[in-house]
Amino acid sequence: MYQCIRCGSATTSALKQSEFSTDVLASLEPWDDALQKRYWDDLREKERIAREGETAEELAAKREKYHEYLKSSAWLHKRELVLERDNYVCQGCRDARATQVHHLTYAHIFNELLFELTSLCGDCHDRCHTEP
Repeated sequence: MYQCIRCGSATTSALKQSEFSTDVLASLEPWDDALQKRYWDDLREKERIAREGETAEELAAKREKYHEYLKSSAWLHKRELVLERDNYVCQGCRDARATQVHHLTYAHIFNELLFELTSLCGDCHDRCHTEP
């Protein structure tokens, strides 16, 4: 298993087929658990900064558009793909059945990449939306 140096996610190969050799593999950095956390923290900080200047009306309009999106066939299809990918197992506790799909970031809202979404049970999803 390899690690994407951009987002920190696990991948089967971060190299082009033509670059894949034991010499290259030996030169790769060891797994960095903090890399993925830094990536997501940076995205969340950019999102927070972008929201700071918005008016209440702009935020309400965004929320309404988002809730309409969650009813769309595009979202429902993407949601099903994520639940299937995770075998309907909550990625928060790895114990309960996943029933919800959570955005790890809103950087690509309405055009999310599947790795930006994760399957969660109701309890873990509630924890994600509770202030620490």
